[in-house]
Amino acid sequence: VIFDNDITNIPDYMFYECNNLEKVFLPENLQTIGDYSFFSSFASDAPYFEMVFPKSITSIGNGNFNYVDHTHTKLMVYNNSYMKTYFDDNKLFGHIKQYPYSVLLNI
Repeated sequence: VIFDNDITNIPDYMFYECNNLEKVFLPENLQTIGDYSFFSSFASDAPYFEMVFPKSITSIGNGNFNYVDHTHTKLMVYNNSYMKTYFDDNKLFGHIKQYPYSVLLNI
């Protein structure tokens, strides 16, 4: 999935139980991701799911990473970003290191 760079919000339930996403290219100007937008939406037969979170994100809703196979998920976040803090602080998913293929971008 590739979003247009004009998109600043992904609405609630946008890809809820889509079950076939492999890569998501979030727009550089994205500010918010709604509730359950990516709930159970990653392709189970893909080698891994990949998503890069831009620095511009300031809010993410509930339930976006429920039913995610953490061993096949590559999440890329920037140091000193909202998403880095989100993964560090989120009690349900723990630290970003729980995702073995994840990367902290130092850009």
